[in-house]
Order: sequence, then C-alpha cells, then structure tokens
Amino acid sequence: MDVVSWLRSLGLEQYVGSFHDNAIDGDVLRDLTDQDLRNLGVSALGHRKKLLDAIRRLNASGDDGWPAPAVHSPASERRQVTVLFADIAGFTALSRELDAEELHKVVGGFFERVDPIVVAHGGYLNKHIGDCVMGVFGAPISYGNDAVRAVHAALEIRDAVSELAEVHGRRLQIHAGVAGGQVVASTTGSVSHHEYTVTGESVNLASRLAAAAPPGDILISDAVMRMTRGKIDCVDGGWLNVKGFAEPVRAWQVVRCRTEASTDAGPLVGRQAELQIFGAAVASCRASGRGQVFYVRGEAGIGKTRLVEEFQRVARDGGFDCHAALVLDFGGGAGRDAIGALVRSLLNINLTDGPAASQAGLDSALAAGLVNQDELVFLDDLLDLPQPPDLRVLVDAMDNEARRAGRIRVPASLVQRASRARPILIIVEDVHWADETTLAQLSEIALATARSRSILAMTSRVEGDPSGSGWREEVAEASLVTLDLGPLQLEDARALASGLLAASSSFVERCVARAAGNPLFLEQLLAETQQSLGAQEVPGSVQSLMQARVDRVDPADRTALQAASILGLRVELGALRYLIGKPHYQPNQLIEHRLLRYHGEAIMFSHALIRDAVYETLLRNRRRDLHLAAAEWFAASDHPVLRAEHLDRAEDTRAAAAYLSAVQLLVGSYRYENALRLSDRGLEIAALPVDRYELAQSRAEILEQLGRVRDAVAAYDLALTAAIDDRARCSVLIGRAGARRTIDDMDGAFADLEQAENTASQLGFTAELARIHFLRGNLYFPSGNAEACSHEHEQALELAKRAASVELEAMALGGLADAQFIRVRMVSAYELFERCVSLAQEHGFARIAAANRPMAAMAQFYSGSAAAALEIALLAIAETAKIGHKRGEILAQNAAALCYRELQQHGKALDHTQAALNLAISVGARRFEALSLYIHASLLRLSGDSDGALDQVKHALAIARETGIGFAGPRVLGELALITDDPEVRASSLGEAEGLLARGAAVLNQLEFRRSAIEACIKGGDWDAAEHHAKVLEDYTRAEPLAWAERVIARARESVADHRFRAMSTPGKGEQS
Repeated sequence: MDVVSWLRSLGLEQYVGSFHDNAIDGDVLRDLTDQDLRNLGVSALGHRKKLLDAIRRLNASGDDGWPAPAVHSPASERRQVTVLFADIAGFTALSRELDAEELHKVVGGFFERVDPIVVAHGGYLNKHIGDCVMGVFGAPISYGNDAVRAVHAALEIRDAVSELAEVHGRRLQIHAGVAGGQVVASTTGSVSHHEYTVTGESVNLASRLAAAAPPGDILISDAVMRMTRGKIDCVDGGWLNVKGFAEPVRAWQVVRCRTEASTDAGPLVGRQAELQIFGAAVASCRASGRGQVFYVRGEAGIGKTRLVEEFQRVARDGGFDCHAALVLDFGGGAGRDAIGALVRSLLNINLTDGPAASQAGLDSALAAGLVNQDELVFLDDLLDLPQPPDLRVLVDAMDNEARRAGRIRVPASLVQRASRARPILIIVEDVHWADETTLAQLSEIALATARSRSILAMTSRVEGDPSGSGWREEVAEASLVTLDLGPLQLEDARALASGLLAASSSFVERCVARAAGNPLFLEQLLAETQQSLGAQEVPGSVQSLMQARVDRVDPADRTALQAASILGLRVELGALRYLIGKPHYQPNQLIEHRLLRYHGEAIMFSHALIRDAVYETLLRNRRRDLHLAAAEWFAASDHPVLRAEHLDRAEDTRAAAAYLSAVQLLVGSYRYENALRLSDRGLEIAALPVDRYELAQSRAEILEQLGRVRDAVAAYDLALTAAIDDRARCSVLIGRAGARRTIDDMDGAFADLEQAENTASQLGFTAELARIHFLRGNLYFPSGNAEACSHEHEQALELAKRAASVELEAMALGGLADAQFIRVRMVSAYELFERCVSLAQEHGFARIAAANRPMAAMAQFYSGSAAAALEIALLAIAETAKIGHKRGEILAQNAAALCYRELQQHGKALDHTQAALNLAISVGARRFEALSLYIHASLLRLSGDSDGALDQVKHALAIARETGIGFAGPRVLGELALITDDPEVRASSLGEAEGLLARGAAVLNQLEFRRSAIEACIKGGDWDAAEHHAKVLEDYTRAEPLAWAERVIARARESVADHRFRAMSTPGKGEQS
C-alpha cells in the first residue's frame, strides 16, 4: 500500500516523515490507535479523528490500498510546477574511491534520507537517475506555494546529507537545482513500462542548474526566485550559459529560508476613503436629483469587484435600486452583453428568460410608460427579440449610423425614466473589454446621470483602460470621479482576512504575507485552507495557487471545470453539460469551493484569473476537442458567432466558413462593427479560395455600409484577387464600381462596369446585367447626359423583369425617373418616382423608397404646386431621418426649404437649409454643402441680410469650384449676380454661368440660374437681358411645360412690360427703355 499517497489524499502529508521514520507501512497502518497517533506526533485532535476515521474505512473496505486517483490515474494536462534535482557532489570521484557494495550503501542511504523529505514537502518523487533524485512540486497535486516547498526541501536535503556524511565517515555534499514553469504532466511509456512524469523546459533547466551548482549550493531559476520572493533569501548567481538554451540563464544562489513572513508592500483592499466619497454621492443624488459617475480602476485582483459590491450595499441602504452588468471578452452569447443585460435588469427581465417572457416584460414596460413606442425597434435588438414585420421594414431601411445611434440613445433614456420612481445605481464591470459601441452607450448613460437620480459606477483594469481623453471629453457634462485602487495598509488586509476566516492571528498573518497584498490571492489562500480543514498568460504564482484550488475538487468536477473554461467567463449550464456528457450535472461543489459563482441566474467563474488558469491546464488536443464540442453545441442552439469562435480556437478548417455565416447574420442585423471584426478574423485563417473570396467580398460591402468607402475600394481589390469564378469577379467589379461612384471616381467606375458587362453578357448573368446598367445610368446622371441615362435604366428595367427581381425593378424605375428629371420633364419624372416609391414600399424596400421620395418632392415642386411638394418633402424628411439615409435627408431638407421659400415663409425655410447644411458637413458631402449654402444665401437675401447672403454665396462658390462647378456652379453664380451691387461682378457672374451651361451642367442649374438671372437683370435695369433669360427658360421647358417655370416667365414678362409701359409714359424716358 502507498502510505504516502494515502496521507496526501487526506491533506495530511505533513506526517509523511514521521510515518516513514517509524516504519509505518500498509499492514501496520490498519492497526494504529489514537495513542499510536499521539506517539507519531499527531497532536491535533482533528487530524487524529480524520486519520482514525480513514483507517476504519480502509479496514471496512478490505482493499489492499487506499485509492489516490491524482497519483495513480492522472489526466494528461499542462501544469505549473517546480522541479528539484539534487545529487551527491563529486560522485564520479567517489565511485572510484569506493567499491561497489560500499557505494551502493552510500547511494541507498542518500535516497533513504532524501525521498521522504521530497514527499514530506508535498513533492512527487519522480525518479532516481544514478545518484540523482528528481522531485516535482505542483504535479500531480499542487499546494499553491510549490516553489517555496521545493526550495525548503532542497535546503533540508542539504542538511540531511551532512548527517549522512557522519554515518559513513567521509565528507559528503550535494548540489541542487530548482526551476519552475509550465510542463506537460502525464503517464508516459510503453505497455510493458509506464510512469507518471513531467516534460518541459523546466525539467532540463533544473538538471542543468544542479550540475552548475558548486558543492553544497542550491541554484534556483529566475522564475522560482520571483515566486519565493519575501520567503527565501538568495543572492545573485549571475548569468549562466546552459546547454540547450539559446540565451544565458539567470541563476540565484539560495542562502536560507526566512523565519518571519515578508512585509513587502503590495496592493491590498480596505476602501474606507472610497466608500465615504461614494456615500456622499448617494446622499447628494437623493437631495439634488443629480447623480455622478464613478470610474474604479486597478490591476487584476486588486478589489474592484469587492468595492462596487459594497457600493451596492450603501446604495440600497440609501433607497436605491441597483442594476449590475459585466462586459465579457468571449462567450457571452447573444443578448448577454453588458448593455443588453443592463436593459433586461431595468425592465425586470431575467437573463435566462426566453423570447416570450422577454416580450411580456417589454410589453409591461411599454404599458407602464417606462419605454416609448419609437424605442421598440432598438429594444428588440438589445433584448435579442425578433423584429415584428412592421419594425423589420424600418430596420431594413435604416443605415448603420441610425441603428447605432438608437442603440446608444435608448439605454440612457431608460435609465432616466427608471430613476423617476426610485434613484438607481448602475454597475458595469470590466469596461477594459468594452467595444466602441458599448463605450458610446456608457457615455450616454454617464451623461444621463447629470439629469437624473442615477449613479453609474464602472470598473476597469489599468491595462487596456479605455477612458482616455477622448472618452472623458464626451462625458464632460457629467460629474466624473476616478478611483485608482493602489496599495493599502497591512491592517486593511488583516481586517479582510479576519472577516473571511475565523482563525488564529498567526495563520492570518501567514496568509496575508503569501497573498502579497492582492485581495483575490488572499481570498484564494484562505479558501484553500478552509478546504484542507474540513490573457492571457497567467503568472506562475497565480497559476500555482489556482491549480491548488482545483486539485481539491473531485476528478469529475475538475473535468467539468476545465470544460467550463472553454466557454469563457460566463458559463452556460446546458453547454457545460453537453461538453462533459452529463445532462443532469450540477456544479455545486465548484460553487462551494468558490471556483464558480452565481451571477443572478447565470453561472460565472469567480474571477477571470481562475478561468484563465484552468484553461492553461488543458493540452492542445484536449482543448481542441472541447472547442469542437462547444462549436457543435452552439451550432445546434443557433449561435453562429460562438460556433465560429470555437471552431477557430479548435483550429478547425471549417472556422472560416463559420465566420462567414456569422458575418452574414450580423450584417442582416446591421451590426456592421462586429461583422467587420469577424470578417477580418475569418480572412486571417481562411485557407480555401471560396472562403477567402466570400469573406473579402463581405468585408468590402461592410466597409461601404460603414461609410469607409475608400477602404471599401481597397477591400474590393482584395476580393477581386480572391474571386473564384467569373460570376464572383463580376459581382466584385459591380461592387467596386458603386464604391468608386461614391468617391467620384467616375472613370474607374465606368471601367469596372465595362469589364463586368463583358463577363455577364457572355455568360448570361441577367441580374448582374440589370445592376450594371442601373449603376451606369447613375453615373450618367450627374453629367446631365439624359439620353445615356435613360437608355441604361430602360435596359436595367427590362433585365430586372427578366430576372423577376422586384428590388431591381424598383431601382430601375427610380433611374428612369432620374432620366426624365434630367430632361426637365418633371411631370413624367414625378409619375415614375411615385411608381418607384409605391413598388418599393409594397415589397418592403424602405431604403429604395426613402432614396427616391425626396426627388419626387423636387419634381412636384417644379411641375405642380409648392404646397403639394412641401407635403411630400416633409414626409421624406421623416422617412430618411428615421433610417439614417443622410443623402436623401439632405435632398429632402433642401426641397422643403425651396417650398417654404416659394410660399414666402423664410424663417421655416432657413431652418431646413441649416439642417441640410449640418448634415452635409457631418457626412463630408461637399457638393451638397455648396448647394445648401446657395439656398441659405437666397433666403438671407430675401430676409434683408445682404451682407450675410453675400458671405454665404461666396463660400458656396468656393466649394463648388473645389468639388466640380458643373454640379451647382451656375445657380450659385446666378445668386451672386442677384445679391451683388457691383455691376462688373454681376456681369462676370452671369457670363461665367452661361459658359458653364453651354458646356453642360446639372439640370436644375438651368432652372434656378434663369430665375436668378432674370431678377439680377431687372435689378440692374437690363430689361432686354431679362426678357432673353425668360425666353431661354421657356424654350428649355417647352417639351413638358413646368408650372414653376411658367410662373417665373410670367413674372419676368410682366415686369418687363410694366417697365416699358412706364418708360413710354414718362417724357424723356422712352428712348432709354
């Protein structure tokens, strides 16, 4: 029977030496009495009772030995260990001096003394190699301070060998080496012989250090020195050139063990000053109705979570409701992100509630007035609820910026409303893992605290802290208090320890010293001892400590904990049960051991470092298998993002295709930022050409939706090189042409469409041909080439019908309307725009409808009445604003401004031009900025502000010259001619505009310029010229007369006729008329 393993299984390995010295083997063990145990030095009553109970069970079982699964059947795993090599110095010379029998006695006596020392210190006696003993500390069982145990064992071996020298009458010394690090621990060998051992760099280094140590000395590695700092005194042993290591290795020579615990300073807990500040904020919030923001920052394990837990207690005592959420780095699952969890809490919806319960909670909140009707589209998204059909159309029509703005705005609005009933505290932990959208949401919530009875408290690690100057500027209106948690006094750690565990002061002092001031480590040390009684790299000391905690649980729970680490910080119980193949498993023991904890109704690791340490123990093959199993689970439970991430971590060839599926899902939900991240990762690992192409194409389209159009063009370039066939190349070329059109690279866009058309025509790609002709028609529109524009859109319409695509048909109708618009056939254009909008709305293409309704308003303005056009324009403003169609909203705002100008409501008109101008500036649409400035200038002129009007029109002209003067230049020059009082400026402006029109310019320039030119000529007394411009306008609109033009022409001719009549009626004036 293995008595050593038996004692270790009971956590009583400190008695190994006494049992060995008194020759207690398996047979004698069964007959031990209470008095025998006293004689063996087992003075503690609790230990004697535990031993006697175990002996009774041993006798009752009738087994030959007590099972020690950790030793006899350990699983292969990665472990943090400390390896000790010790041998007899000068053994080669000794073997020459002694005969074989005497040498055998010396070596036997050496092992007789050394082996129990290794075991008594918690080491595993791995092997004897000649005169050398190899001990492993930290495998198969760890105690958390394995490095200290190994060095203690080495020092005791040195003393024991001195005693051995006296027995044999000759001087004997040892030299020893101790090294620590990650190893693979497993049973290795063949069928005929196998043993438990460890392999890794640390084993080789410990052996080399032992060989390099002078007689009587112990050399330890730099890693072991760091893990034993404060407990072992040592001196620098210099840098050694060690065989098998490319770089010199630093060594330290052990002097002695310290007899007192170290008092080295370290970050501790105990936050009375911080609590006083927070308590004052609670009182102030209740009294003033305004809250604050607390930003708690510190290193991992420093006590941020403990502090905000105390914040919650203080807040609840002050009458606050508390809502907490956690930002996760991986494995959160859909609907479980920090802000989504916060929204659920505010709406009294559990994290585990399904869609039906969540919808019921949302309906209750709506009925209670906690949320508004127009927020439902964003709340459905935040709660991961399916969008009803009416809201789905709205979501589809929105652009990414509108959806993002809603997600950012709604949680803060919810906080404000919730705080009206009772003051609230919002806790959000680990914001160092927050993405850009989450940070923006937190910014809005922070700003909301200044306007409501709410307090926001966030925690962050120092590393990865996102609260830079930019974020702080965004929340400048809020009262922000930053609490940097640093080192505290030793008394605070003692108070924490005594509150966690009732034990002797000496024991608490030892735990405080071993924890090095970190409250998390202190808690784990105390928890470990309780059990004994009754990024992501993890530092070796932490790994060892966490390893020791895990080694105390049953093998089945240990397996479950390792599987849980695959899932991330938050553990879905169903997924865990699937991974371990136990459908009814409950992690009760893991929770009792404080390795896992409940977070509401969810299960989480007690700390991220615990999860990371457990994850590090998995061998690559086991890790891969678990990730593959997790991918299967998440595929079955319809979580494509998590499936892709687990396949990626499993290094599975299907990961790239899985990322593509996840990207498509996110794009369908308009979560472009996350989709871009996943597409980037997919491209990094994609090996198959089809995966590379589809991911590259998706990435380009996502960038275009995000407004990063130049990046999108570059992404299309990559997609083109990855295209797998002609259809793929055709699709990429069409996409790139659209992006190039956006950045005004017309030549490049035409060239792409020509290439795409050649391929599509040869291979009969009907839908692609429809898109090609539609895009080419759009390219002709800005230049005013009506014939080409109309021809392309007619072909697009015919092909769309052949392809049976309603979407393409609606797009083509809009294009044909544009062509009629260019021809100044506004009645026809209006009819086509109305058909386009009606068809798009009927089939749910809200974005197409929103893009074309502003143009319908413009067509109605020129062909019908300003009042009717205004009604359409205002509807278009509401639609485009709702879905975030910025270009469409600019057009709609300017259309409304023109209508109000015509109706002589200049104040309202100015409001709309200012809105259009702000939008144009925000999106960088410089051509539309010039157009808005032009309309604004005309309104200032009509309002009597000539100087302001002149400044605006000059600014508009400068931008027009920069961005292509054919777009708005003639009408801007016409307004300048009308505003100025300088005859030369008037004449030159009119002349330049005429030249631009002769060379070709956007259609509305002819209409608006002629109106301004007529008024400018009348102002300057050039009546013949005024009559000329009226005649040109009449000829220009003759094919399809416009009501607007007829009014302008009639007023001009009436003014000219009136002037001539008065001139003829006034003596001496007739000849000047």
